[in-house]
Amino acid sequence: MEKTDFKSLDNIISKMIEQTPNLQDDIDRAKIPEIWKEVVGPTISDSTQEIKVNRYKIFVKINNPIIKHEILLMKHSILFDINNKLGRKLITELILR
Repeated sequence: MEKTDFKSLDNIISKMIEQTPNLQDDIDRAKIPEIWKEVVGPTISDSTQEIKVNRYKIFVKINNPIIKHEILLMKHSILFDINNKLGRKLITELILR
């Protein structure tokens, strides 16, 4: 395949994503567990037992009360960084369990 063939395929996929409602949201939601690790760092990431994304909310299960408190203090900053890495404001709430 020539390089122009790859560009054409890239354009087709990009247009398909743009034209399919909520597909970009689903793609971005699938990225959140990896983004979480980048944003919170290894200490908090290692203490994270479960991450679920439901629509515009992230549900995080953490058993360590000290780490949970630290996340509560950094909640707005974490949300800002996650949305920044996504390139748009998708996530509006972080819920700790």
